[in-house]
Amino acid sequence: MEDLRVSAYAFDAHEAMTITDPNGIIIKVNKAFSEITGYTEDEVIGKNPRVLKSSKHPEDFYKNMWLELHTKGRWSGEIYNKRKNGEIYMEKLSITAIKDKKNITTHYIAQFLDISNIQKAQEKIQYQASHDFLTGVNNRKSLMEKFQEEFARAKRHDFFDAFLFIDLDGFKSVNDSYGHKIGDSVLINVCRRLESCIREEDYIARIGGDEFCVILVDVNKNEEIAKENTKKITEKILLSISKPIDMEQHNIQISASIGIKLFPDGVQDINDIINKADMAMYQAKEKGKNKFIFG
Repeated sequence: MEDLRVSAYAFDAHEAMTITDPNGIIIKVNKAFSEITGYTEDEVIGKNPRVLKSSKHPEDFYKNMWLELHTKGRWSGEIYNKRKNGEIYMEKLSITAIKDKKNITTHYIAQFLDISNIQKAQEKIQYQASHDFLTGVNNRKSLMEKFQEEFARAKRHDFFDAFLFIDLDGFKSVNDSYGHKIGDSVLINVCRRLESCIREEDYIARIGGDEFCVILVDVNKNEEIAKENTKKITEKILLSISKPIDMEQHNIQISASIGIKLFPDGVQDINDIINKADMAMYQAKEKGKNKFIFG
């Protein structure tokens, strides 16, 4: 009767299923279990399900799981586990305590689905929503979110950040002369050069066709030193961008005009910072390009 009661569960379902004795020792798994975990039935019978443990959860996670199982007879949630080949994956897991007529637990049945593909798809959607499709750097939406956070942090901790508004000089002629495919490759190349000039904690975004923004974080508490530190990084950026780019047998050379605004520096909001840096950038273009000006 006990075997019939356990077997009453749809054991050949698409969900992976594991049956353990009351001590948590595996006594049966289904085909979906082997397909997801990589373990055959023979490899796990007689073992504890901790063979799948990923070590991504603290011990309290498992203690709370078993506490809920013992008090409520059921637990469900998302959990990271590990396949036989060592790959970590996320699964949607549900564990049920099977009790006899005396309300004594005789078995535990676990059912789970591999949701790692769903998780990856969600992560991809989130990434695409915050990153530029061409270059992979942050987009305008992501920049504005980061900018608000950094503006508040700089005001709170009383240090200077720097906002750089970067516009490429002569990029239109690259598209006109060589086509958009090479133009796109140039933009990607410029991004990699920008990334090589800034620190890991700094922030870069592409906000338009050939327009980029950089936030230099915590350049100094002293305004003059902050300005000097920003100047050094900006000079490095101008030098890097102006180096020739070898692209499909073409030697392409462009430059950049950069407007800079230190903040918070008494400004009211981030739009004020952007406008001042934008105006400074146009002044740099008017003065001959391949230059930077503080706003």
